[in-house]
Amino acid sequence: DVIHAISIKPILITCLFSFFFRKPVFVFAFSGLGPVFSPQNRAQSLLKYVCSCVLSLQRYLKNIAIVQNTTDRAVVRNYFSEQKILLVRGSGVSCGAPYAFRDEGCVNISFAGRFVKEKGLPLFRDAVFILLTEHSDLLNQYNVKFNLAGWIDEDTRNPISVEFLEAFLMLERVQF
Repeated sequence: DVIHAISIKPILITCLFSFFFRKPVFVFAFSGLGPVFSPQNRAQSLLKYVCSCVLSLQRYLKNIAIVQNTTDRAVVRNYFSEQKILLVRGSGVSCGAPYAFRDEGCVNISFAGRFVKEKGLPLFRDAVFILLTEHSDLLNQYNVKFNLAGWIDEDTRNPISVEFLEAFLMLERVQF
């Protein structure tokens, strides 16, 4: 399984988990690291130190980091090798509403976030389509399900249309 952690607190928790248990592969989506790594007082300095210690463990693992700007990339470079850092502009996600998909005996591949083009939902749909059409044997073997969690953000320049979302949800193995 691949687990995608978003925001600093879940990232730190999953960093420790992945280091001690060496399972599964984690994808970390870092967003807005400035406040954590630009301390203004002693408490923030302590937080920066703790974060640095935990993130240092990642050099020895297969985990991947996603950042949404070059400032965050510069910070993450201290903890991940350059090959394990991916810059995806607009990759930040609102963590206000938790979503969970649990189904024993299944491999769940999920997309969680605002449904806007910049977040990569069309790419996720394309990847799902390729897997469904070209690798259905693997999907059956591992009982793979694709999950969508989020909302159409109509206040942005490039929201996903309702028609796009409805067509996506019509694909086999895709659930909302």
